[in-house]
Amino acid sequence: MQHTDNRLKVDPHKIVIFGAGRIGRSFIGQLFGCSGYKVVFVDVDTTIVRLLNERKSYRVVIKGDRTEEIIVPNISAIHASDKQQVAETVCSAGIAAVSVGKFALEKVMPVIATGLELRMKQNPYFPLDIILAENMRSAAEFTKEELLKHLPEGYPVDMLVGLIETSIGKMVPIIPNAEIEKDPLVVFAEPYNSLILDGKGFQNTNTRCERSCTKEQYKSLG
Repeated sequence: MQHTDNRLKVDPHKIVIFGAGRIGRSFIGQLFGCSGYKVVFVDVDTTIVRLLNERKSYRVVIKGDRTEEIIVPNISAIHASDKQQVAETVCSAGIAAVSVGKFALEKVMPVIATGLELRMKQNPYFPLDIILAENMRSAAEFTKEELLKHLPEGYPVDMLVGLIETSIGKMVPIIPNAEIEKDPLVVFAEPYNSLILDGKGFQNTNTRCERSCTKEQYKSLG
């Protein structure tokens, strides 16, 4: 019975994304939001957080041979300062992603660790896979080392956390200031939309990506 009760606390179709910047919104958020996931951004930009919560969506303008506009739905956001709400979201999310830039990566580790500790207590049967949407060498090793600094001694990180390295090849064109003034949430992006990741990094068998493949291209997460 305890197992059944715990299962109800995790939403397999919710992703928490640390970083609502250009890559976070134009790439990771777009992929998951347009694939039916509830997307929860965590960011330090008060205006972006407020507008995402007000509108529940945002625009991605695709700049290719022709211009196309995509509306990304199912959006909400939490300000990074609300550590309790962030930790609770980490606890209940089906999957997570980090897209904050390598120099800010260590800054989000304490609150992720708090969420992981809460998750182990409330949802011990559900590992959390974290997509590391950062172009940096040994991102998984670095993240594990940083998490261990903030997790309690003996936390089974290798069993309860999947750290998935990626290769982010998507280019994000510069957005004219005039466009940002009209709509602070708009992001421009190129048509390329393949998320290249290390499938062997997944721990949660419920995650909707193939675990048996390494460095595969996922053009759809549906």
